[in-house]
Amino acid sequence: AVLAVPMTLGAAAVSLTKLIDMTMILRRLQEIGFSEEMANRAYGSYTALALSVYALLPSLVNSISVPLIPLLSEAIEQGDRERQGLMIRSSYHLTALVAIPSALTVAAFAGPILTLLFGRDPEAVELASPLLSALGVSVFLSCMITATNSVLHAYRRVNRPILALLAGAGVKIVSAYFLIGNPKIGILGASVSTLLCNLTVVIFNLAFSAGLCKMDGLTSVFGKPLAASIPSVGIPFCLYHLLEMRLGGGTVLTMGALLLVVILYLFFACVLQAVEPEELELLPMGKRLTRLLAFGRSPEAE
Repeated sequence: AVLAVPMTLGAAAVSLTKLIDMTMILRRLQEIGFSEEMANRAYGSYTALALSVYALLPSLVNSISVPLIPLLSEAIEQGDRERQGLMIRSSYHLTALVAIPSALTVAAFAGPILTLLFGRDPEAVELASPLLSALGVSVFLSCMITATNSVLHAYRRVNRPILALLAGAGVKIVSAYFLIGNPKIGILGASVSTLLCNLTVVIFNLAFSAGLCKMDGLTSVFGKPLAASIPSVGIPFCLYHLLEMRLGGGTVLTMGALLLVVILYLFFACVLQAVEPEELELLPMGKRLTRLLAFGRSPEAE
């Protein structure tokens, strides 16, 4: 239950936004002048393409930090405040290390990723690409929802995530209604309202957890992964578009750009010392990974 409940609530946030979108998008698009066929086409591109990619990534990222929650529960039972802060910080940090570059990559390479996966329907890809780009930041926020839910659940504050989810749902409903109903925004309002919903849930969860345990160094928790992610995504993004203009797109170019993102991120993360060996050791097989990477230290130094 320590792991299942937070992940279930995180998945519920995604399902709730889908439900709101399902009940609102078609009606609001037709009210601003879309034909039924156009509205269905836009809705299908959003749900079948953009949302399918968006929902996949958090489920993969969340498996990295959530296993730390039993260690947090143990520290809470022992009354070890220092270790509690370490576990919470590590959970957020490990989430950020993977979620931030993933979010920026989705935002920057939405079109190529969708073409790679759904290239047989170029019209749907063209419609879905800006929608997935707008959902990019929501990838990080969705991962943080699960991480913060886990912390609150470990402290037995099981009702707080539900309250945050309800607040997020309220923001989603109101913002989706007005944004989708704006002819200048249209279906893009569904992506933006999802971002606002997730941001609301994260803010509420962080506020709820702020009084539970004091944490230091939160700036580096998110700052270093972000600093490593910007050049790691920005350089391949620029190279991709330069080569695309000369060679055209394609699977090889897309895969090469995404591989370069991974290589550069590992490089910049090491240069900026974004990964702490003490945090890596908390993960399954973490000690073996720490010995393998050695974090730039020679065996004699240890």
